[in-house]
Amino acid sequence: MPRLTRMSRRIPAATAIALALLGTPLRGEEPPADQAAVSLQDCILRAVGKNLGLAAAQYGPKKAAQDLDAARADLDPDLQFSAEASESKNSAASSELEGSDEPTSEEQNLTAKISQKLITGAAVSLSSGLDRSDTDSEFATLNPAYDADITLSVSQPLLRGAGTRVNRASIRKGEIDLSRAGLTLRAKLMDVVRDTELAYWDLAYAQSEKEVRQNSLELSHKLLEQTQAKEGAGLATKVQILQAEAAVATKREAILLAEQRVSDRRDALLALMGETPAPGTPALVAQEPASVDMPKADVTASLETARRHQPEYLSAAEQLEKYRIERDVARNGRLPSLALSGAVGVSGTDESEQDAVDSTLGADGHSWEIGLTLTIPWGLRKEKAEYLKARYELEEAEANFAVRKQDLLVGLRTACRAVTTAAARAEVTEKARRIAEEHYNKEKETFEAGLTRSRDVLDAQTDYDDARMSELGARIEARKALVRLRRLEGSILAAHGLE
Repeated sequence: MPRLTRMSRRIPAATAIALALLGTPLRGEEPPADQAAVSLQDCILRAVGKNLGLAAAQYGPKKAAQDLDAARADLDPDLQFSAEASESKNSAASSELEGSDEPTSEEQNLTAKISQKLITGAAVSLSSGLDRSDTDSEFATLNPAYDADITLSVSQPLLRGAGTRVNRASIRKGEIDLSRAGLTLRAKLMDVVRDTELAYWDLAYAQSEKEVRQNSLELSHKLLEQTQAKEGAGLATKVQILQAEAAVATKREAILLAEQRVSDRRDALLALMGETPAPGTPALVAQEPASVDMPKADVTASLETARRHQPEYLSAAEQLEKYRIERDVARNGRLPSLALSGAVGVSGTDESEQDAVDSTLGADGHSWEIGLTLTIPWGLRKEKAEYLKARYELEEAEANFAVRKQDLLVGLRTACRAVTTAAARAEVTEKARRIAEEHYNKEKETFEAGLTRSRDVLDAQTDYDDARMSELGARIEARKALVRLRRLEGSILAAHGLE
């Protein structure tokens, strides 16, 4: 068993398996000039940077961030400025007390106000105004007269709409949506990494299959030449020649199909990497995997990792919190509205602007008020229905989350068994390949000595080819089983250093 690094000791067994695999040396000859060998990590990094689906998915968190900013705007202060002017003139006085034959008055008002909603649900406002009035009445004591005032008012709900949880509901839900959008993007990233790695190993398998078929064709050609030479010496029959020629034709057909699979797998990998090769570009070549020694997968450790890192699981858990918030808001909505309000202000009046302002600041005039308002919707039918709906949605989400946890456990158990089985299968197929290779070599030596038929050699060669492909397929499937397990437990990014 390979020695694990410090990183692998901090993560569960399944991820340690992955690191052991990544650290396993790869074998194979240098590719021709028209081919470009590329490592798995290089393919993953290129896919992360260029995958078209991943590029589109990045807009989800950006939009969710704007929704969160919009929700936070409810607690932003509002500034208000107003200016008004009016004039009033009567055609005749209705009383001598008006002090003018044709009573005329003019008014100009300037007002500034700042309002703020607090997290408790309270509405606070601070306003200041300056009014100028002018009249032609001879009884006016101050003409023109300036009135200035400063008023602070507060209204705090005590039942419905009260409390930080209710008033932060839209912000908290926006935070949850932003977090879930990030988890969705993370899940998409994991999918891209998983699919890229699976496609890489599929290409490696197709390339190795083609190489096996080519080697088999060369061996079949040699066997045909040997059979033809024996026929000339009278040691082989025409039937044996036909059998050898048929084997060559079959191997050529297998190569054509293998070449097609290599091209298809290469295109699939390039598509995941968001690349389209230009004419004359060297063909992408995956490195052949070596044999591996894998430890046993640990379901308990994988489950704990999934609960902390799998984006779908974390997103479902956060969705539950969103439903709880909506239930609590709906429950608060069933309460009657009881609001405590109050205001306090100072004012001043004088014949000039400055004197009126100074009088206000000196609190020459003042006022205050306090009130309590109770509003009870008749029957609360709508509010009760909304609360029951929110409660049912929460209970439904909790039931679905329980199903998700169950499916996660079953999936991890299946994935861990797949890893264990793949490891055992890789070991068995390696032994079978060695036995088939030894049998083929003995049959070939016996044929060269003229002690067996060419048909026996062809059968041994077919068994040897099948054993080689089974061994390669087992090694590839071991890696693919690990990829699926890492994706399911959410550790696939850490395994490739993408955290």
